[in-house]
Amino acid sequence: MGKSVYDHRWRKVSEAIRHATPYCEDCMDEGTVTTAEDMRLDVDHIIPIEVDPSKKYDADNLRVRCIRHHSIKTCSENNHWNNRELRKPKQWWMSDEWDSDASSE
Repeated sequence: MGKSVYDHRWRKVSEAIRHATPYCEDCMDEGTVTTAEDMRLDVDHIIPIEVDPSKKYDADNLRVRCIRHHSIKTCSENNHWNNRELRKPKQWWMSDEWDSDASSE
């Protein structure tokens, strides 16, 4: 993965996605409408870019989520990947790299 996930191109893509979908798609699936006036909205990668960097700007891999749903999804992903081959380094917040467990099946 490159140095910065949030480069100029990403900001433009995420802005366009939020403009096209100005509500949380997960809340909408639950039957409620949450807009940026209610809560911060993020554009999230459905398949994390750590798993498939080629999908970083792919609109089909992006979903608008409120901060609550984005946090729920991120926690779920972290639990999933921490129990599998990909694991974050101990100081993952300071690193651009992800560790792979070389001793996997």
